Amino acid sequence: MALSPKPYGSWSSSISAELITRATPSVSFLQSYGDALYWVEGRPWEAGRNVIMRRDRHGTVSDLLPAPFSHQSKVHEYGGMAYTLDDNHLYFVNAADQRIYCQHLQHPTSPVPLTPKGPWRFADLIVDAQHQRLIAVCEEHSTERQPENYLAAIALNNTSPIIDKLVAGADFYAYPRLSPDQTRLCWIEWQHPNMPWDSTQLWLANISATGVTGNTLVAGASGDEAIFQPHWSPDNTLYFVSDQSNWWNIYRLDGDVASRVLPMQAEFAAPLWQFGITTYDFIDANTMACLWTDQGIWHSGFIDIAAAKLTPTVTQYTSMQSLACDEHGLYMVAGAAALPSEVIAIDQQAMVTSIYAPATLDVDPLNLAQPESILFPQWQWPAGARILLPPHQWALLRRRKRTATRYCHVSWWPHGRYEQWLKPKTSVLDQSWFCCSRY
Repeated sequence: MALSPKPYGSWSSSISAELITRATPSVSFLQSYGDALYWVEGRPWEAGRNVIMRRDRHGTVSDLLPAPFSHQSKVHEYGGMAYTLDDNHLYFVNAADQRIYCQHLQHPTSPVPLTPKGPWRFADLIVDAQHQRLIAVCEEHSTERQPENYLAAIALNNTSPIIDKLVAGADFYAYPRLSPDQTRLCWIEWQHPNMPWDSTQLWLANISATGVTGNTLVAGASGDEAIFQPHWSPDNTLYFVSDQSNWWNIYRLDGDVASRVLPMQAEFAAPLWQFGITTYDFIDANTMACLWTDQGIWHSGFIDIAAAKLTPTVTQYTSMQSLACDEHGLYMVAGAAALPSEVIAIDQQAMVTSIYAPATLDVDPLNLAQPESILFPQWQWPAGARILLPPHQWALLRRRKRTATRYCHVSWWPHGRYEQWLKPKTSVLDQSWFCCSRY
């Protein structure tokens, strides 16, 4: 076929609206529990319903939520992770009424509401098995005042569960997490007008059937430190991410002293737009799997904690999120310019396996814009790193080299210190623009 040059802005796109719909189911909020892996899939073809799914030890993938139930929290409006598990049950927040429901895993029937109808919204659920209750971030709405946020306890052994305030007083809460021995609870909190990447505090308390005691501020007392993802190791040691070094690095709490696990000029965190974002997890007490970003490109690897040694894994993916681990290795949602997001596994021998790939992208990779990380070193802090997606269509670009130079518009987004939420991967909606240079 003869090729003819066309100016930018007039190219036809090979990416149709139908292809965008097929290629954009979202996968998020991975959890590893027992011998199974769980995640949430957003389905455009079901009016955006979010289905909690399970991959069992035999590799069988199944839906856990019957229609019309849909996983979604509206806490802080952006929501996020809103399900948790015990050995026999799935607990989740339903989109339509924001109530917590219970679904039996071995004998599934229609989910049963656990919380009453009312002004409450819930997110970041965990199971307190020792005291037979759920702990969650609760947002209580009122027509007479601003919404009140607190950590709530919801009993599992009552026919009419009561929503008790466990921790209150701050404007916002996230990451309630129980130690493996079930004796301590940690969480982060922050106040207006701060955003969670500006200033947060990490708190720790003893927990019992009657509540929490001995609340202790662990990190963030200075007011200029952002704490991210507190997480307990299997040996009851508390880890968290802090930016006190001007880089979001992972810290370990030894007694009253916090020390960096691995000092690096890299970011082991992401802005907390939603609940339940994870960038590290434990394979065992001395081995951590982690994600970090450097100049806008995401990487994965394993940390030997005692040796403070990072072993990166080499993959084809440039966008990584929602990490979870079991004793075999790490799981995460990963993608790249020509690869829609999928669930992958990486073992400690760096063997990469795709275990669930719901999206299809029937487009020649040569016609996809390739993300580039561009640095502007003369810029002041935050670093002037940008993701560039230039207009791209291979046949026309080949021909254009023979024509007179034309200027074109490009699209770029900052991914500075705290705004790394834009990831260098396939966004088919964006690619439909870049493939035909519609700017």
